[in-house]
Amino acid sequence: MLKRVLIRFEWLIFMGLLIALWSFLNVIGLTNISSDIFWSIAGLGLAIEGFIELYYERQDEKKEEL
Repeated sequence: MLKRVLIRFEWLIFMGLLIALWSFLNVIGLTNISSDIFWSIAGLGLAIEGFIELYYERQDEKKEEL
């Protein structure tokens, strides 16, 4: 259980920091990246979190069947 929570939060923290850093670089004028990239990264983070959650739910279901 603890491993599942840690992996899930690590991805969320990583994706959040990536979006925040890129956004900040845009604000101060070092980059000129489209906001669509940020939404794509956010969507990717949510998809990864969903896959991780489904994986661990299926692992728990298999353990319960045994």
